[in-house]
Amino acid sequence: GMNMTFSTTGCGACVDNNYCDAAGDDASLEWLESVTVGTIGNTSGNDGGYADFTSFSTDLEMGQVYDITLTPGYLGQPYSEQFIVWIDFNQDGDFDDADEQLYDSGLVDAQVVGEISIPTDILEGGTRMRISMKYNGAPTSCENPFDYGEVEDYCVNILPATTAPCNTPTDVSASNITE
Repeated sequence: GMNMTFSTTGCGACVDNNYCDAAGDDASLEWLESVTVGTIGNTSGNDGGYADFTSFSTDLEMGQVYDITLTPGYLGQPYSEQFIVWIDFNQDGDFDDADEQLYDSGLVDAQVVGEISIPTDILEGGTRMRISMKYNGAPTSCENPFDYGEVEDYCVNILPATTAPCNTPTDVSASNITE
């Protein structure tokens, strides 16, 4: 038979690895309302403490910095929440390696815009991004369950750094040409 390889954004380690479970136990009062990063713009509302959005994917290029917008949702009054974002850069099925925690909001009660920096010495291809929002404290990547809040998983497709092409010079002139 013919051997064919298909490369689909968002597959690979993101869905093949057996990641730990992380979830909020109670998302009735506060939840992760929306996530925006790269081409992902997902307003999901209350998903009951955990949602698998690995069908969503965006390209992230090595050496680049991306804004990530995280919005909490509340049933009533705002509460103090902490967002943490991880990406499994070495595709080993966990978020425990030194460079894999990318953003920590500290305690907030409204939308935050953070920055995630993509290293250059990582594996290309599909891998998982985990975003956790926990009430009044820092979540760990495998906390299951924590009391209040929500976790969402996404796929990201890591691309090699592009080198800027050399531009053709314009407005070139020569003057005072002598023998």
